[in-house]
Amino acid sequence: LVVLVYQLIIVIFKSITIYNVLGKNVLNTTLYETENRISIPVSISNGVYILKLASDKTNYTTRLIVE
Repeated sequence: LVVLVYQLIIVIFKSITIYNVLGKNVLNTTLYETENRISIPVSISNGVYILKLASDKTNYTTRLIVE
């Protein structure tokens, strides 16, 4: 379960997608209410990625740097 507080609105995200800089989907997972963290597989190389969090009503996209 990923919770983001944005402008006093609490959003509960249901899925996480990670894309590489070329736009290729490298991770797509569904979140369950009992989860409070997610592990990124070691197969993801160091670099910059796009992280997309999705809920029923909104999406949040940000840069993810893996070192």
